[in-house]
Amino acid sequence: MMPVQPTQSAKTSVEIPTLHSLGIPSPVYIRKLRKMSDWTGPVVSLFDINTPEHSVYYVSSDMDLYLSVAALNAKRLSEDEQLDLVYILPDEFNLASIKPFQTDDAEAIYCYQARKLHHGIITDNHNEKDKIHSLVKKLKDADRKPIRIRSKQALRIIEHLRPSGCHSYKLNRESNPPILCKPCGEPKATIVDLSVSLLPKPDIDSIAKPTLPNTSFMEGAATALRSLWEFLLHVFRRIISLFQSGRNND
Repeated sequence: MMPVQPTQSAKTSVEIPTLHSLGIPSPVYIRKLRKMSDWTGPVVSLFDINTPEHSVYYVSSDMDLYLSVAALNAKRLSEDEQLDLVYILPDEFNLASIKPFQTDDAEAIYCYQARKLHHGIITDNHNEKDKIHSLVKKLKDADRKPIRIRSKQALRIIEHLRPSGCHSYKLNRESNPPILCKPCGEPKATIVDLSVSLLPKPDIDSIAKPTLPNTSFMEGAATALRSLWEFLLHVFRRIISLFQSGRNND
């Protein structure tokens, strides 16, 4: 994919950020910081050690970056919130023996294309936590600079995506259920739900007909339930009888 040429928006008067302008090589994985001080402060917190699974996005082009920004801001209070990121090279994960795996979290990520960029990392044991700790230390020792996408830059990305039919932002948050546009790169068309449209149409004749439960099994289950009910009823009557006898003795 050709790199996006920086252009200015009349509304924001800010150039759209690119991997080059942000100083991000490609391909990389990007990880969102809760706040900048989690990376620049005295206590580094790129991955929460108390969380067993972490999210990163695989970015190899400017469009990948824009879709990742769309996904990260889609459920925040504002669609153009500032984002602070740290990038990690694939080789850095490999050297740390960490293997990000592709996920498909349709409920958390509205954009179909962004879902393909989303990856997870599991750190549910001491060995995996040690690997993450060592990786973060190496990044800090190498003086890895954090990346900040300011609010006006995020807004500029939104303005760039919307004309092509991207609905990762407010439109999805205000729809119940969320509605999705067609995959990026296709002509803008009627909005469709990709969770349905991308699935092949089923062959009605090939669908197995539902089978009814075994009759003898159902009869046995009904007999067991009746026996249980009679036993519980007997216990209840016995309790009432003992209670009344106690009151009479008083």
